[in-house]
Amino acid sequence: MNDKTHKNQSTSSLYSLRQRYLFVSSFIVILIFAFAWLAESHVSQSSQQHRQNIELRQQAGQHIRLLRNEVLYIEKGLEAFMWGPSAAHREDVHHSIDSSLHYFEQLRQHAWFSRSHMNGELGDFALDLNALHTTLNRVMNMRLKKGSEVQDIKEFKLTTQHFTATIEELRHTIPNLTSQFNTITELWQQLQQLYKLFDKEVSNGPGNEKTQAQQQIEAVYTQLDKVVGATAAHPQITANPAHHQLLRELQETLGLWLLSYADITQQNDADHQNHDINYLKHTVEPHFEHLWDYIKVLENHIDDFSKDDTIALSQVANTIAKIVWLLSFFGLAVISVAYLYFQGTVLKPIATVAAALKRDADGEQVVALPQAHNLETRHLIDAYDEMRQQVQDRQQALEHIAMHDSLTALPNRYHLMGTLQALCETSQQEGATFAVMMLGLDRFKEINDTLGQQTGDDILKKFGQRLRILLRDHDNVARFASDEFAVLLHNTNNEEALYVARKIRNDMEQPFDVDGISLSISCSIGIALFPEHGQDKDELTRRANIAMAIAKQHKTGISCYEERYDTSSVERISLAGKLRQAIQSDALHLCYQPQLAVYSNKLSGLEVLCRWEDAERGSISPNEFIPVAEQTGQIHALTEWVIDTALQQAQQWRNNGLDCGILSVNISAFNLHAPNFITMLEKQLQKWEFPVEKLMLEVTETAMMADPEHAIKTLGELSQLGLKLSIDDYGTGFSSLAYVKQLPVHELKIDKSFVMDMTTDENDAVIVRSTIDLAHNLGLKVVAEGVDSQEKQELLEILDCDYLQGYHIGKPMLAAQIEEQLPPRKEKGSKVHHLRDFR
Repeated sequence: MNDKTHKNQSTSSLYSLRQRYLFVSSFIVILIFAFAWLAESHVSQSSQQHRQNIELRQQAGQHIRLLRNEVLYIEKGLEAFMWGPSAAHREDVHHSIDSSLHYFEQLRQHAWFSRSHMNGELGDFALDLNALHTTLNRVMNMRLKKGSEVQDIKEFKLTTQHFTATIEELRHTIPNLTSQFNTITELWQQLQQLYKLFDKEVSNGPGNEKTQAQQQIEAVYTQLDKVVGATAAHPQITANPAHHQLLRELQETLGLWLLSYADITQQNDADHQNHDINYLKHTVEPHFEHLWDYIKVLENHIDDFSKDDTIALSQVANTIAKIVWLLSFFGLAVISVAYLYFQGTVLKPIATVAAALKRDADGEQVVALPQAHNLETRHLIDAYDEMRQQVQDRQQALEHIAMHDSLTALPNRYHLMGTLQALCETSQQEGATFAVMMLGLDRFKEINDTLGQQTGDDILKKFGQRLRILLRDHDNVARFASDEFAVLLHNTNNEEALYVARKIRNDMEQPFDVDGISLSISCSIGIALFPEHGQDKDELTRRANIAMAIAKQHKTGISCYEERYDTSSVERISLAGKLRQAIQSDALHLCYQPQLAVYSNKLSGLEVLCRWEDAERGSISPNEFIPVAEQTGQIHALTEWVIDTALQQAQQWRNNGLDCGILSVNISAFNLHAPNFITMLEKQLQKWEFPVEKLMLEVTETAMMADPEHAIKTLGELSQLGLKLSIDDYGTGFSSLAYVKQLPVHELKIDKSFVMDMTTDENDAVIVRSTIDLAHNLGLKVVAEGVDSQEKQELLEILDCDYLQGYHIGKPMLAAQIEEQLPPRKEKGSKVHHLRDFR
């Protein structure tokens, strides 16, 4: 009976909690909606009133601006009338006054002014405007009687304009006397400024004595007259009647200006002018000042009304803000009370169990579980205890199996990738660097097949143990695949990674003792660096694998990732597709760079260079698309296209009676390994009937050193055909001239990296000089690339270099451009003038 009563109480409590929650939530929602409705109504009314006020202010402001403009037009019209009294100017003044009265009446009838109580001030404005009308009529009537004064002023202005025009005509007609005319222009401008000052002094009230401006005008005029007279007497002026006539006209114009100025001065001294000025100053100007004061008052009222409107809106906003704050504090109080209630009854027990689950999952000590106050909490705690025990039993076994290699007991691929992902994230934040190394055992399959799988497994165990000992404690090592291991070197740069790799290889070369058998195992190591070679786990491991494959392929033992070997990148795949289309559609083109024979200082041959202009990517460098062609196998089609196009062009030159000399074509090491390469060459030579002795094949030094035995065999067959052979970029590899002596080559091309710095680097100069001497001793010709200055050309001539090539000799050019430099073709059997012509 007690249990049933407790259960009913528990059910009633849960139900009561829900009821209370619904009641409080409904009350808060209703309160929020009510506030939103009131606030929306209040804001809507305020916004509507504000919009009406803005429209009224804008209309009133427009009327005030129009009224201000018309008053300004009255002043400008009066000024124009005073300078040149006329009926037209007087009509303009009357029109502006009428417009002002019109805008004033519109302003009086506007609703904003009735609300602003501005009618009294507008009445004063009308009275002043009518009084101004009366006074201006009197002034203009007096001025119209003085027509002779207007005529004098017009003549004075016309004389001024004529003088300025004459100066400009002389300046363009006689440019050799520009300095004299500049002096005349400066004195004339100074004279005009002084006249304006004189006019201003007279307008303030004339006196009986000369003003300061009048005295300065006389001094400047005297100086200007002397300069004009001296210029007129200049020999260049007197020698030319037309020029002399222009100077005479300039002197006459200057004299007329002085006469007009004298007339105006006399008129300004007259008594009637004093009367006009005094009348304007003491009667007219006060009316204008009153009008401007009224307009300023109107504008100030506009501003005050705008401020009042802003204050009203601020008050509305403050009221709403206070209500929002009040509701916010009320809501915060409700939330706080509800949180405290739920905290004690629901949240705290659940949080305690959740914390225990999390700590248990992390392998930490479990926190104390809460006391069960109800049946649900009791069931939750019991279920947790049972689950924890089962999970702990399984987790320990599964974690080891899932994250470790069963053979070597090292972390496996999944463990390493998780560690690598975390290391990428922390290194990205801290700006640290690290290295990913992929190690692959060499000839492991051979050991497995010969000695059995058990022996192979023992070698893998011992290899992993030895690898773990060689590394630092904070570095990571894992078995990545069957015979591959991975290493993470923390806080490591390129040099340190190479040092560790060499150390690993040296130590692994020590024999392994397996069942009494001493086995030497070597490994190939690929290195990828973060963030230089990748910034995520997949990219780093993929590129480290590529580097390891290159190390195995080239038998170098250790290799850092290089993009040129990454044939699987998206960009290279796209480029390979474009290259295939370009070869098939003849979208490539050839350029020809001339080679100069030092002994004759004449063109001795052309090097054929392939160029690619893509519609989307623009110019693509051969250093970019040649490696792609080699890695994708398209180098054979590309080389055949180059030879076919070059021989066709050479044959066309020969038919036109031009001699291109020796035609040098670059070939790849992959071409030397192609079984049908020699057959293709013979076919092309026969197709275009090109002399075999005129074709030079250039092979890079590094290409021949990759497989010397096969290179010697293929080059020997090419030499037997009569082709000439050249070693390109000599000096960048590791071959010696003693080795070169075994090759059936005819010349060496010294790499441009040595030639371009030979005038500034003594070591490069020594290398170039010794290479030329030794090559000549072996009976080989020498071509120097990178000749970009006359100084280098002269130095190479002193060193007895045979041929020169570079931008100083000639840049790569299209066939149409280089054709202009080709010499005439020699007839068969013509005399050879020098032994070196047998190149």
